[in-house]
Amino acid sequence: MNNRIFSIPHLFYTLTTHQPYNFQTQTIDRILKRQDTLLRAPTGSGKTETAIAKLR
Repeated sequence: MNNRIFSIPHLFYTLTTHQPYNFQTQTIDRILKRQDTLLRAPTGSGKTETAIAKLR
């Protein structure tokens, strides 16, 4: 098993071709830790992209 440590901003950039906002990095971190998470941000700010980044 490969246990390489990865950077959420780097992984996000690889998947989306842009740097994540602070809330996106924090939310992805919580999702990866399997913590209950409620994300509230303005329309068009990248909420959906944050939620599905882990699934790609």
